[in-house]
Amino acid sequence: MYMVQPKFNSDSSRRVDVVHIDSLVRAAHLIPHFGTGHVPEEMHCYDSYDSYDSFYLNRFVDHHAFEIA
Repeated sequence: MYMVQPKFNSDSSRRVDVVHIDSLVRAAHLIPHFGTGHVPEEMHCYDSYDSYDSFYLNRFVDHHAFEIA
């Protein structure tokens, strides 16, 4: 699996880029890099992008993704 991380600007704000829809092939399956700590019980799935610093890109989610990556 590949590891991906968000990029930040010099002022610590998240870097934002626009990806043209014609360049998209399929959705990505991201798995948070949990580390050694515990996941808080009050955390929701929609908080994961803001709660973790890095993610694994799961290219084994199905055979189509495996063939593309």
